[in-house]
Parts: sequence; structure tokens; C-alpha cells
Amino acid sequence: MKNENQMKIRELLLRIISPLIFLLIGTCIIFPFAKGVPIFGMPEPEDIIKVEITDHRSGETVVYTDAENIQLAVNMKNFAIYKVNNSVTGDESADISIKYFVNDDLYTELSAGETTVYWKGKTRNLKNEGWFVKLAEAVFF
Repeated sequence: MKNENQMKIRELLLRIISPLIFLLIGTCIIFPFAKGVPIFGMPEPEDIIKVEITDHRSGETVVYTDAENIQLAVNMKNFAIYKVNNSVTGDESADISIKYFVNDDLYTELSAGETTVYWKGKTRNLKNEGWFVKLAEAVFF
């Protein structure tokens, strides 16, 4: 004889999995609006042979080839988080630019001003304005 209060496995899984899926989708939608979008497509520190960091306001340029400073330059991407769906066509120039050289001819450039970040041909508003420039100046100059 079958107990009517006994829950079927399918119903049990549905009650457990459906809230988890809802939570996952909700988090994936809300997080970028709250925290911003990180920079994607940065080369790995092991692949970079040198970084060239330029402060356009003072005209000063430094080049690093050691692993520690290369890692610091790659980690600067964590301070170039931009707002969701917020392209800019402003006139602000980049105050700091970092070129990541994979070989002598091929490089990727990350640039930022006080309020904007320039990455792969696109200009976006920074989520935390001024952090990138201030930190780059403090660490590298």
C-alpha cells in the first residue's frame, strides 16, 4: 500500500532545484549592475614579456620586465571595472595607459582617465571613478 503523503523523487528534485536555478539567474543578472563588469581578454602574466606604462599628463613612461611588476600591471584590470551598458563617446583623454607586450610587436593596451576606461576599441564609464589613475600613479610612478 502506498502512502499518499510520500513525495515522489521528481517532485522533490523540482522543489530543491528550481529555487537554486532562480537564485543563480538572479545573481547573474543583479551582480553586474551592482558591482560593474570586469575587463575580459587580458593576457596571462606568464605570456607577457614586458609592460610599458605611460602617464600622459607628465609624459613619463616606465618599462618593466620582471614578473612582480608584470603581475601588478595585469592586476590593474581589477580597478578598471566599468558600468553595464554604458558606452561613452566623450572627449576625455587617457591619463594612464598600460601596454602588455606578448612579443616585441604584439601588444594589448588598457587605458583610463578619471571617469572612462578604453579597452579593445571601446570607451566605457568607470564604476569607481579615479581609482585606476590614482592607484597606477602610486604603484608605478
